[in-house]
Amino acid sequence: MSHSLDKRSVAEYVESKEIFDALKEIGIDYGQGYYISRPLPVEQLTAVLQTILSEKTAC
Repeated sequence: MSHSLDKRSVAEYVESKEIFDALKEIGIDYGQGYYISRPLPVEQLTAVLQTILSEKTAC
């Protein structure tokens, strides 16, 4: 539905690889949750984002 409105979709509570894969399969654009990254101090954010993006773990 979001794509038909030219919008992006975000899934919360991405807690496992199975959930992550299912969300990718149905076309979710972005995800957040412990499977992608646990909460962390802002000082560590840049390094972790580089790792996440290089591994393409974001939906």
